[in-house]
Amino acid sequence: MALSFGTSIAIVPLIGLVLNFTPWGIRLVPVLLSLSAFTLCMTAVGTVRRNQLPTEERFSVPYRTWFGRARGELFEPDTRADAVLNVVLVLSILLATASVTYAVAVPKQGESFSEFYLLTKNDDGKLVADNYPANFTQGESKPVIVGIENHEHDRERYTAVVLLQNVTMRNNSTMVNDQQRLQRFKTTLGHNETWQTTHTITPEMTGERLRVLYLLYKDGAPSNPTANNAYREVHLWINVTAGNGTTPAKRGAPSP
Repeated sequence: MALSFGTSIAIVPLIGLVLNFTPWGIRLVPVLLSLSAFTLCMTAVGTVRRNQLPTEERFSVPYRTWFGRARGELFEPDTRADAVLNVVLVLSILLATASVTYAVAVPKQGESFSEFYLLTKNDDGKLVADNYPANFTQGESKPVIVGIENHEHDRERYTAVVLLQNVTMRNNSTMVNDQQRLQRFKTTLGHNETWQTTHTITPEMTGERLRVLYLLYKDGAPSNPTANNAYREVHLWINVTAGNGTTPAKRGAPSP
């Protein structure tokens, strides 16, 4: 046993080294096929060498003797106490088997969460989390990709609301002065499913550091969606100038 374990440690890296200099490289399928082929070849060599030995010198596992002894101990106990212990042993084995089977068949669920994100397309057409639109002219349209991924271990109904807000940051709090509702999306996703759509931002409000706020809700959005009551939120900061190139409008009074 010790020899076989040590030999395995030496042989597996050697097989990987040989594969590294072949067109197939060190990948899952070539490694599995190489190890399987080597094992089968060594099994054939071992079988031939074993058959060349006298019968009395060949190694064998006395499983029939072990089975007979175990059967006698279980079903032909010497005392009542032995019988009780045998029953307890069998029940313990069955319980352990059932526990392992349940753990394998019903794995523990991981953390439940939903991903909510914004992406853009680069010059190659790939989706990236970079180069978000930041400067607009009033009425100008620019796209972003809105994405949702369900990792809740259940089917979920999502609603996404998009708001354009004129906000004031004061004393670590955000005060909404004015806002414009841009869009609303709805989708239903199963576990590990992903949904993406293109949202075209078209601001009619003007100002500096306007917030494009994306709010995600499960099972419907409230009548007054805010960052505080959303399940998830992401946002962009944009500057919007008037169409004639004038200075952006000043922020209005806070909304009630």
